[in-house]
Amino acid sequence: MQQRNRELELKLRLLAPDAWQRVCDIPALAALATAPPRDEHLETWYYDTPGQDLRQAGLAYRIRLESGKWAATVKTDEACSG
Repeated sequence: MQQRNRELELKLRLLAPDAWQRVCDIPALAALATAPPRDEHLETWYYDTPGQDLRQAGLAYRIRLESGKWAATVKTDEACSG
């Protein structure tokens, strides 16, 4: 049986400068943390065909520079993961 990789990503945009600590103090989110929060610079590019074929298929292709290393990722929405 082939093992599937799964990823859970939580994205937050905090508009108030003091909001980050309040978010970190939420018990449910604090329980998920495996390390203290940190600032990280990421460079990310998303690619698709001129006709947006990937998006229409529920896919996203990105490359990201993170910690000095490049990674390519193909992401899918729930409709395509079954």
